[in-house]
Amino acid sequence: MSTTPTTTALHALLVDTLALTHYSQLYHWNVTGPHFASLHELFAEQYNELSEASDELAERLRALGGFITGGFANLATVTTLVDPVVGGSAEAQLTSLLAAHEALSTHANELQGLAAEHGDEATADMAIARIQAHDKAAWMLRSLLAN
Repeated sequence: MSTTPTTTALHALLVDTLALTHYSQLYHWNVTGPHFASLHELFAEQYNELSEASDELAERLRALGGFITGGFANLATVTTLVDPVVGGSAEAQLTSLLAAHEALSTHANELQGLAAEHGDEATADMAIARIQAHDKAAWMLRSLLAN
């Protein structure tokens, strides 16, 4: 396995993306309240987008000689995200997802800097795409939370 600052940051972003995918799907299944239909659909859109992103991140990591760790216990030691709010209000779920998307945008920004510093433009471009996706998701979630 090739371990470089870039592959380490890429792996960390992948693990957090996998966690956020799972959280989004949990909220999709468990959301309740007057905005159920729209939130149910929004959460589905988010976990589907995140699932595709996970695959792209993992394939890039493998292309760089990295290896993806597995198992929930192992992933739990790597992720920086806090546990999801299961059974909470829709507002709590939105707030949780907002914090996670903001964190992943920050992680992707760090990855972009490392990749650019090491001349890895493909990974830097991928990181920029993730920043854009997380920033857009965060904007939508902030808009839903606005009074």
